[in-house]
Amino acid sequence: MDFVVETSLYITHSRHDNQQIPVVAPVIALCVDRRDLQDGRYHKNLDLIDDIMTGPAQPDEDPSYYRKLAARDAFSVPSSKSWQTTG
Repeated sequence: MDFVVETSLYITHSRHDNQQIPVVAPVIALCVDRRDLQDGRYHKNLDLIDDIMTGPAQPDEDPSYYRKLAARDAFSVPSSKSWQTTG
């Protein structure tokens, strides 16, 4: 489980990615009212939203970002090689 936590960048990227939605896909932005999120008007069992809203605005603002990125990449390379077939 520690490895999953150490290589997860979802929270680190989500706030930044969500801020790009109005620019990249304005139609999607119409479905989400940011004021509802900022004012806490969502089901409190959705604690992931709290994590995203309090996450870094830019991924590299997280002091552990580059360490996690390197750990994820170290895991991805051997995994992707095992999926490749030779023929």
